[in-house]
Amino acid sequence: SPRSKALDRDLLVRENLAAELQDAPITATWLGAHANDERVDDVRPEAQARAISRWRALLDHLHAIDQRTLDAQHAFDRLLLERRADAALFTLTELRPFERNPLVYCDLAQAAIFELVSDDFLPAADRLRDLNARLWKLRSLLEDARRNLRPTVSDLAVRRCVDELQAAKGFIVETLPKAMQGVPDPKLLE
Repeated sequence: SPRSKALDRDLLVRENLAAELQDAPITATWLGAHANDERVDDVRPEAQARAISRWRALLDHLHAIDQRTLDAQHAFDRLLLERRADAALFTLTELRPFERNPLVYCDLAQAAIFELVSDDFLPAADRLRDLNARLWKLRSLLEDARRNLRPTVSDLAVRRCVDELQAAKGFIVETLPKAMQGVPDPKLLE
């Protein structure tokens, strides 16, 4: 029936959004979805391969939808989702930023911290718990960066990333403790 097909298409959109928020918890925090605030993005090659498979499967589902059965809103949603999948696949398979651009990791590390500090969506103690969890995970994120990046990465990009991470380290060591001084649990501040 037309109603069940519309529900299937809506479910496809919701499932994709849920998968994106699961795969990119730092972006999810920025978007206001806080279920995974203690996590950082998984950038290992096997996670990238899973994302590529997911995007390809989504495109297959989208191409299987008969355009003639869509109203204007669903046709537009389909087009947006198809463009989003195409762009994600192009980025992961052709641009390959996790192999070629160290600044991607710097941006992830900085956003992992900033998104939890900049918004008071939760009490400070809860945000600090999530922040501590993310801070402990940054080491593995940066170790993954070291494994993923190819030797052809430009020296300029590496130097810029090191400078950005030094600035982030200064923020974590000096500014962050002052910003969180109102947290009643001293163990969280350590």
